[in-house]
Amino acid sequence: MKLLHRLSLGQKFTLTLIVPLAVLVWFAMMGALERERTMSSMARLETLAELASRAGALVHQLQRERGMSAGYLGSEGESFGDAIQDQRRATDERLASFEKAFAAVDADTLGGRIADRFGSAREQLEGLTRQRGDVDDLSAETASAIGYYTTINDLLLGGVAALADTTGNGELVQRLGAFYALQEVKERAGIERALLSNAFAADAFNPDLYRRYLTLLGEESAFDETFRSLATPSLIEALETRMASPVVEEVMAMRDTAVQRGVEGGFDISPTTWFDKQTERIDLLNEVALQGGEGLVAAATELRQQARQAFWGYVIGALVALGIAITLAIVVTRSIVVPLKRTLRTIAEREGDLTQRLDVWGNDELAQLNRAFNASTDDIERVVVNIKRSAESVNSASGEIAQGNQDLAQRTEEQSSSIVETASSMEEITSTVKQTAESATQARDLTERLEGEAREGGEVAGHTREAMVSIKESNQQVTSIVEAIDQIAFQTNLLALNASVEAARAGEHGRGFAVVAEEVRTLAQRCADEASQIRTLVGTNVANIDRGEQLASDANDRMSAISEGVQQMAQFVAEIASASQEQSSGVEQVNQAVSQLEEVTQRNAALVEQAAAASKSLDEEAEGMAQAVGHFKVAEPARGERLLAS
Repeated sequence: MKLLHRLSLGQKFTLTLIVPLAVLVWFAMMGALERERTMSSMARLETLAELASRAGALVHQLQRERGMSAGYLGSEGESFGDAIQDQRRATDERLASFEKAFAAVDADTLGGRIADRFGSAREQLEGLTRQRGDVDDLSAETASAIGYYTTINDLLLGGVAALADTTGNGELVQRLGAFYALQEVKERAGIERALLSNAFAADAFNPDLYRRYLTLLGEESAFDETFRSLATPSLIEALETRMASPVVEEVMAMRDTAVQRGVEGGFDISPTTWFDKQTERIDLLNEVALQGGEGLVAAATELRQQARQAFWGYVIGALVALGIAITLAIVVTRSIVVPLKRTLRTIAEREGDLTQRLDVWGNDELAQLNRAFNASTDDIERVVVNIKRSAESVNSASGEIAQGNQDLAQRTEEQSSSIVETASSMEEITSTVKQTAESATQARDLTERLEGEAREGGEVAGHTREAMVSIKESNQQVTSIVEAIDQIAFQTNLLALNASVEAARAGEHGRGFAVVAEEVRTLAQRCADEASQIRTLVGTNVANIDRGEQLASDANDRMSAISEGVQQMAQFVAEIASASQEQSSGVEQVNQAVSQLEEVTQRNAALVEQAAAASKSLDEEAEGMAQAVGHFKVAEPARGERLLAS
């Protein structure tokens, strides 16, 4: 597999096509060899068909010589004396023709069975001269002479029959079968001519010859049926046309006479007449046989020509197919490799130019690849355009972010300083609020004491009213004292009023109220001191007793109001103390929050510094990205807008 990756695409195509081309060449060679064998077989059949035709012609002449020899022996030399010599010369001519054809055929072409039959026939023919001498001397027996010629004819016809084993062509097998069957019919007719020539010459049948004659007729009829079943329609028609001749009718009449009279004899038929008529019939059969032989040779020749045409047609077709296959392989390979190389060269030479596109021809896989590459390049160009724009935006944004981070860092630092100051102030506020809460608690305690003293003042005012009542009862007696007491009560009332005002104004510490209370006690003491004087001054103060009583009553009411006000003030001070405690707790929480805010601000300051460093790094990265993307050449802005829109 690693070796395949080192090969070019053209080499891979060549390697891929070697095997099918080798198989195609192998099948072409096998087909050519098969057709060459068929052509050789047809040429061999043509040669053997010619040999069979000449063998058939030789058999015909041997049949004639056999008949004349039988007639010559049957007539004891009185018949066929001159004719037999002419026939022997005709036989010798056919024998020479056969020998010439046989010598031209090698042993491999003949085959074992054919060579054996024809070889045996040639061996028998070597004794032909001796056999003729025996016939001339009348020393040969008729049956022996007929048997000699018949044996040779059987061997020759056996060789013809063996030709059918040399081919698998059905037409030739049928033609050979028909030719052989007709030769056997003719052979039986020749034997019949010899037998009846002898019988008509003796005017009687030998019982053995008669039985043989009847058997011969049956064999002739069987071979005739075989011929008709195998021969072509034209050959059968030729046979029927010739067998309709008057000569054949005469021969059939003589045959019927011989069959009917049999061994009784008395045929009254001239052997010469029989021989001549039967010879004419055999000649008619021979004409059909010659036509069949010519047809056999012509069929073999035509088959050889067809085999030759098929051979050369197959060879030419195979060469053309091989040439077309190689041409198509080259064309297909070039149609793939050349555009692919052009594509690779374009890709290698564009050097970041994303505006270049590959040529798209056709709709094959390479065209689809180029189309897909162009589409991918469009996408990449779109991405690069976006990246360029994004890089510019990022570069601008990173600069703004860096500037913003610097401003934020400065503001964060200022905020951190402000928060530190705020934290310090909050600590002071916390301390002040705590002091205020403590003072509010003390004021609450003082207010509670003031409330008690106000109640006591109310009680004192009540006692004073009672005293005023008593004074009123004794007004007649203690007028002067009442006047003094009234004056003292008036001053006491004023002082109490002042004490209320002071308590209202500065009740946080209660010092003013204490001074007033002290003055009240002093005046009370003075009232006690003046009591003795009142007894002497009652007379002068009787007129003021009523007014003193009224003032005492008012003082009592005012003290009650003061008591209620002090109670309300005590409640307010308690609420202030509670609110101060809550405020102190809240301020403490605010102080903690400010401390946490200070810590967070410090962290934010650190993060801002990190963000500033990151924005600076982002700025550098954006600049690097812009430089990297700037390596690519993309479409003009208008086309870039179209790319982005698509």
